Amino acid sequence: MSKIQVGNIFISKTAEKELKKLPPEIKKRFKKQIAIFKENPYYPSLQFKQFKVKKPNLYEIRINDKYRAILEMEIDEKENRITSNFTIIAIGKHDILDKWK
Repeated sequence: MSKIQVGNIFISKTAEKELKKLPPEIKKRFKKQIAIFKENPYYPSLQFKQFKVKKPNLYEIRINDKYRAILEMEIDEKENRITSNFTIIAIGKHDILDKWK
């Protein structure tokens, strides 16, 4: 995977609803991990990786040992600069990954 420069991060309505249902400590950790992701998507605790699925623009990040967030990437090319915008499309326990594989 080539190095990705993170642009904007959005959250889908579905993911927003899922986030509201999570325990407060997971919400806090989620916000921290997203802030780290924005600065450095390759920070070790994120375990940022691409899904091996039919949709090659899906990625996951680790919130903690039990929770994950699934992100959809969209490339934005402007002024000779390529950035990747992400939309968080799902948040939940590790088994949410199975739904997207």
